[in-house]
Amino acid sequence: MIIRLNILIIAIFIHYSSISRGGDFCEVENLLENKDLSNNCFDNQLLFSYINFKTNKINLKYKYDKELNLKIPVRFYVEIYNFIEKNCYKTNTLKVKEITNINVSGKKKYLTKIV
Repeated sequence: MIIRLNILIIAIFIHYSSISRGGDFCEVENLLENKDLSNNCFDNQLLFSYINFKTNKINLKYKYDKELNLKIPVRFYVEIYNFIEKNCYKTNTLKVKEITNINVSGKKKYLTKIV
């Protein structure tokens, strides 16, 4: 009887701790491949998505979108805009960040990640 009660308590704890972790944020590895998040993310979660690529240019050109109040890289403007339209609430918390590192092992000089 005591063993069953302990197992029940552990099962309830694991269930509720997994629910609370699932509510923090949703992460999409490649924005270009994952355009529909209906099965992966929940409503009102923070959403992070990435585009990784190699380039010879250190700085990207950006286009300002008034509707979103956001600067979006011209190279991926359509993809990022469509992703936001389908998966995000249009609030003042939308952000796009560019992270660039030197690539020491390839022909392209820089590894760039857009978050």
